[in-house]
Amino acid sequence: MRRASPDGADHAGRVVFVPCEDWSPSEVVIRGAELHHIAHVLRFRKGERVEVVDGAGGRALVEIVEISRAAARGAIVSRGADEPRPPLAVRVAPAVIRAQRMDWLIEKVTELGAAAIAPVISERTVVKPGARGDGAHSQRWERIAIAAMKQSRRATCPRVFGPVPLETFLDGRSRESRLFVPWERAGTVLNGRLSEAPLDPAGPVDLLIGPEGGFSDSEADMAREKGAELVHLGRAVLRSETAAIAALTILLHRGGSL
Repeated sequence: MRRASPDGADHAGRVVFVPCEDWSPSEVVIRGAELHHIAHVLRFRKGERVEVVDGAGGRALVEIVEISRAAARGAIVSRGADEPRPPLAVRVAPAVIRAQRMDWLIEKVTELGAAAIAPVISERTVVKPGARGDGAHSQRWERIAIAAMKQSRRATCPRVFGPVPLETFLDGRSRESRLFVPWERAGTVLNGRLSEAPLDPAGPVDLLIGPEGGFSDSEADMAREKGAELVHLGRAVLRSETAAIAALTILLHRGGSL
């Protein structure tokens, strides 16, 4: 479903991301990749209008007043209503998988409305970013999330974290958050578990997704010991990215966010 722009018009393909720090009450400053996009891809000129989102729920219709090599300035014509926060905040923690599939996973969970994306490295993770590569991976994933936010006409972008070992993620998470782990050998189906113990929309949720080959027995035991609810998603064994989308959809729907 396409969202209306602040002026009621359809500016499909003409959405620009400008972080909050580059907004003032009357104008925005467009830099970097977004500047390249409007100047060289969309070929905007002075006087043209574009929808701008800040990644934190804000959106506005902006008229370009200046474009240079360093930046573009846009005067705010009208502000749209802030995108409401979803009733349920779900942080998706996918084990790192192969590049194209990981990119697709990040794109789709962003479109659905994940609150954050926190990749993990597990025993069976095939692609293991090294210390020098963590930043590059995180920047790429963040760019994909921003593009997915714009494509889906959202104004909120999930925060994307760098990958950490599974144990580090489990030790660092809030105990106030419910943790669901789809695991093919779990005895309870996710929908059944949610019927037995409904979600608290005010409480955050973590969704931990295994890699190709799934989590090992020892990893499943470790997650359970740290408060995880192990569930399965049905008879079929799903790919990591499919499991992420299916489980996130169920959680958001049961939490009133879809």
